[in-house]
Amino acid sequence: MSYVVKRKCSHCGSKMKPKVQGKFYPRMEKFVSFVVCFAGIMALVYFFIDLWL
Repeated sequence: MSYVVKRKCSHCGSKMKPKVQGKFYPRMEKFVSFVVCFAGIMALVYFFIDLWL
């Protein structure tokens, strides 16, 4: 994902964009991975509760 963004920015030749995205995208990736992980855990918990009952 970040590779594509970097390529686009270097192609665009803008100096402002890489800085903003460099700050923004790692945080977003962390958040997305956290949400995916949380959703997976919740699905597992729900599945086990469903099995138990």
